[in-house]
Amino acid sequence: MPDELAIRAAERAKIEAAVAEHGTAGELFDLAMSKVRRGCVTVHELAAAHEEGGADLLGRLDADSGVLSRLARRLELRQRLGLDAKECASEQPTPGCNCLSDTLDLLASSKRSPTRAKALEAARRLHRKRWPNRKPPPQLKPTPPRPIAESKAPAKPGPPPEPKGEAAAARVVGRTRRWYDDAERPIRFFDMKF
Repeated sequence: MPDELAIRAAERAKIEAAVAEHGTAGELFDLAMSKVRRGCVTVHELAAAHEEGGADLLGRLDADSGVLSRLARRLELRQRLGLDAKECASEQPTPGCNCLSDTLDLLASSKRSPTRAKALEAARRLHRKRWPNRKPPPQLKPTPPRPIAESKAPAKPGPPPEPKGEAAAARVVGRTRRWYDDAERPIRFFDMKF
């Protein structure tokens, strides 16, 4: 009969496999760093073990149980809501933004059961709060379809209507004097302003 340590190790392995399969790059990094912190391993020791080509040092280390439980709740909520494995809720993800992950952590710890739309709206609100200088892409309004008219031969435009009354007289258009106009005195080149 397996003891409690074996059961916990199996549960940890199951969660680590789920994070490796469905997690984001940030979640994989959180898992690796929790192993490093818990195992009291330095980055130099990790690099040395990697250069020697030996066994994977991180694979032998246990992850922090708090980080594992947080990642498990986040993955479960993300799969239940049908969300993609990404960290930013913006349409154009901002590098270094983890607004969706943080929102999922808050929603997973609450007692309410959120909907997909509410979770995404809360994550976008958090994104706008953290990145106020980022403007959302412009919303394009759909143009209504134009009604299709029956095919008729296009009518030729007739001559414009004749003006009546005073408008029928010649219209005087005032125009300022130009350099090329003939005048009483011809305009010299030096008198012109450009």
